[in-house]
Amino acid sequence: MGEARRRKLREDGNLISETHTATATTEGLHIIKPHYFISDKVKNYRKIRHKVEELKDFVNSKFTNGLFESAYSLAHCEVCEYPWAFFVVNSEFIQKKIFKYRVFINPRITNIPKTIKFEADKDNKEHENNMSIKEACMIFPHRKPKRLDRPYRIEVEYQVPFFFGFFLRTVREEFEGLQSQIFQHNLEHIQGKNIFFKS
Repeated sequence: MGEARRRKLREDGNLISETHTATATTEGLHIIKPHYFISDKVKNYRKIRHKVEELKDFVNSKFTNGLFESAYSLAHCEVCEYPWAFFVVNSEFIQKKIFKYRVFINPRITNIPKTIKFEADKDNKEHENNMSIKEACMIFPHRKPKRLDRPYRIEVEYQVPFFFGFFLRTVREEFEGLQSQIFQHNLEHIQGKNIFFKS
């Protein structure tokens, strides 16, 4: 992080530390690193509703969108030592129809195909289900990216609130490309893993 950026954050009282300790950010949320906490399954949405709203606001806040590139997503375990199994995505993804929902509760991967076909391929060939990407932190994208291999297409299952948050409805989808990358990144956080630190 550049000194000018660090100074600006200090002036605002929102210094992001480069050490491996919990760090004050804004609105009472703290980015915890390294975070190896395995998240608890959500059984009652109404218990976490206010936490979901806090994370949604933070992901779309000027703090993440002004000083850095737009934030992609944030898992609850990144801001809480007693985490619940959910993550939220930036509202831009809903506007661009990349995702249908902003909150993903109790996410899991149900299947990873070994090979895949692309509709654009005229020869209908089978391809290895793999993408080699550079991936950074999805809440503070200024972090130096790390080279990773991830499945390009995955089948997933997660829950969303419905009927005023009294119930959770299960959604099954197939994600690919950026959708798949964001889902896998946040699921790893929820499982107590972190691409930047050994876990």
